[in-house]
Amino acid sequence: MLPDALAGAEVGASWQRLETICVLGAWAVIGFAAAPAVLRRMARRESGARESGGGDR
Repeated sequence: MLPDALAGAEVGASWQRLETICVLGAWAVIGFAAAPAVLRRMARRESGARESGGGDR
């Protein structure tokens, strides 16, 4: 990661690697869980726009 000299600028003067890994892992889990619903909704909107003829972009 970044040099130890820059750790002083961080909260608690340390990189807090465990917390960083946990937060990034949580974002990944939430993203993977939400992706199917978001993609399904996008596909539904695209197919509906295409059928009505208003989807030209």
